[in-house]
Amino acid sequence: MTDPKPEIENVRVFIRVRPLNKKETSEDRKNVVLVDTAENLIVLNKDGNGEKRKPYKFDQIFAESSTQMDLYRVIAAPIVEKVLQGFNGTIFAYGQTGTGKTYTMAGNFSNSDSKGITPNAFSHIFTQISRSSEEKSFVVTVTYLEIYNEEVRDLLSANPNKKLAIRERTDVGVYVKDLMGFTVDSWKASPNY
Repeated sequence: MTDPKPEIENVRVFIRVRPLNKKETSEDRKNVVLVDTAENLIVLNKDGNGEKRKPYKFDQIFAESSTQMDLYRVIAAPIVEKVLQGFNGTIFAYGQTGTGKTYTMAGNFSNSDSKGITPNAFSHIFTQISRSSEEKSFVVTVTYLEIYNEEVRDLLSANPNKKLAIRERTDVGVYVKDLMGFTVDSWKASPNY
C-alpha cells in the first residue's frame, strides 16, 4: 500500500480592516474601505461618491468589529494544529506602517481579550502539550524577526538593529543567517511575553 499524497497548503491571504483611530476621527476622516464579508470582497472608495470600483477578493476579510480571537480561530488555530502534528507553519503580517500589524500579531498582553496571534499561539501550543497523554516529546523553539524596508532584523538579538541576510541551502532550504532561536518550555519563558 502506498502512502497517501502529502497535504499541500497554498498561501492564503486574509485582510483585517482596522477602525479609524482617535486622531483620524478627530480630523473627521472617513473610511474609504467598503467590505463585503459574505463574499470576501473589498473595494476602495477614495472619493466617497459611491462610484463602482473594482472589487478585490481574498480568502477572508475581517471587518472593523472583528476581535483578536476571531482572527486567531480562523487564521492561526489551524496552523498551530498542523505544527502540533509536526509540520512547519508561518503567519506573515504585511502592510503599511500604522495598519495594525503589531496589534494583530502581539496585541495587548495585559488584557486577555486583546492578546494577539503570537501570545494566543503560545497558549494554544503549551495547553495542547500539557494535555498530551501520548508518548510524544515536544521541542518549542522561538525565533522573532522583522523585515522592514527590505532589511531583516532579529528582534530577540542583543543587537536588534544588526541587519541579517537571507540564504538558501539545498539541505535546509531558505533561512536567515545568524537568526537566534530560543528553546522554551512554557509561554511564560517565551522571550518578550
